[in-house]
Amino acid sequence: MTKEMKDWQSRLYLIKMKPRSHLSLTSLKKIKDSRSIKDQEKESFGEAIIYAAKDAVIAIDMDYKIVIFNPAAEVIFRCRASEVLGSLIDRFIPLKVRKKHEEHLHHYRQKNDAVREMGKDRVLMGLRADGEEFPVDATISQIEYQGERRFIVFLRDITERVRNSEALRHYSDIVESSHELIISFSLTNKILTCNKASCDLLGYSHDQLIKKKIQNLIIPTTRESASETIKRALAGKGVVNEPILLKRRNREKINVLMTISLILNRDEKVVGASAIFYDIRDRLKIEIELRKSINKQKRTEQKLIKSRDNLRQLSSSLQSIREEEKTRIARELHDELGQSLTALKMDASAIASHPKMAYKTLVKKAQDMRMLIDSTVTSVRRISADLRPIMLDKLGLAPTLEWLMGDFFSRTGVKTRLSINENEVYISGEIATAIFRIVQESLTNVARHAKATLVEVSLKNTKTKVLLKIVDNGQGLSSTSQKKKNSFGLIGMRERVYVLGGEFLIQSIRGSGTVIIVRLPNPIVS
Repeated sequence: MTKEMKDWQSRLYLIKMKPRSHLSLTSLKKIKDSRSIKDQEKESFGEAIIYAAKDAVIAIDMDYKIVIFNPAAEVIFRCRASEVLGSLIDRFIPLKVRKKHEEHLHHYRQKNDAVREMGKDRVLMGLRADGEEFPVDATISQIEYQGERRFIVFLRDITERVRNSEALRHYSDIVESSHELIISFSLTNKILTCNKASCDLLGYSHDQLIKKKIQNLIIPTTRESASETIKRALAGKGVVNEPILLKRRNREKINVLMTISLILNRDEKVVGASAIFYDIRDRLKIEIELRKSINKQKRTEQKLIKSRDNLRQLSSSLQSIREEEKTRIARELHDELGQSLTALKMDASAIASHPKMAYKTLVKKAQDMRMLIDSTVTSVRRISADLRPIMLDKLGLAPTLEWLMGDFFSRTGVKTRLSINENEVYISGEIATAIFRIVQESLTNVARHAKATLVEVSLKNTKTKVLLKIVDNGQGLSSTSQKKKNSFGLIGMRERVYVLGGEFLIQSIRGSGTVIIVRLPNPIVS
């Protein structure tokens, strides 16, 4: 501090070292008379400066009592100077820091520093007369006059500044902790700021990223269109959710949606823009999976509709087949069993009406009747087997299939081969019935359509599946024939397998025979 400044401060202290109410008019006149006109002008000028200052000015003596309290201090602390002059400065220090403040003040007094800025590393708090605490900026000075020192404190209420600073820090924390990429850039497209998510996702450090232009982050193939989008945004039209491709440091592509907002200065002039990039890679994966799921559901619905139609047609066909079967059984009962029983009745009546019939004639009648009875029994067994073979329940699947294929050969002349593994003995119930009916229907189809000379049937029972395979060397089926709506034999087999939770597959090429593969769950697996 210059000598002239120290001298001015000493004179200022002389004027304000005591409140005016403590000085008599005589004393004041003596002080004024002892000064030159020039000194008095300086003192009046200094006094005017203190009382006109917008910052609070408080002077305290070595007992920490207030001797000067300017109008700005009255406004900040919400009390009049007359109420505080002569009181301790502690009344404006929050209770929780008063002891610490006194220690700092004592330390400052010992060091004898001229000027010291207070609260460099923290926000200082003041206490208003009504008990409200508020943040302040403070600078303290020491002046000396006639061997005595005084402290002068310059205070400024920084409530608004702290509030704004906290708000900015809050917004900064929001941006920094956001999972979205937030980047600001200038009118020349140079990146100005970027948050942590931007650095993490793009693979750059903060210093590396802010040296780039915003276009450098965009895949070259889409850079031109993206540049036009940015230019349009800076022209004031804005951009919301524009899809683009960003490029990571490792050249990996990232699908994002870009939203650009303009940055305006106090004059409402555009000085830059802020871009938010929403990473939509997971969303795209979900959309792809959703589309797949929807397509799969549509295909399933179509299959269900087709299956429902097939079932309706099958049900209608079964009704017709049932009526035909009833008609056939009635015809066979009437034509075969009825005629046989009628003949037996006539022979029995002839014997009864001629009790003295010759022995040879009687023997001949008995033989004819026995042959007729054997024929009737055979017919009954055949009709019963067509409805359901009794041996399937009594002997099991293997003997029944052997009988079925032997009967097929005897009726059609088509050779058959049957291969069954030893585990077939465990197959029974619905699974056994389904296998028998599928083989029966397949043989019927071979007899009607295939023109085959050989049919091979194999049955394997594994730990989890029952595998049935039926192969013929006939003329095969075309793809059109397999899809005919009236192919009720195939539809019936397929539906029978699906009801049991199995798989049905038919492979056939015109002229190369037909292969039917059936996989059913193993009935012995719990």
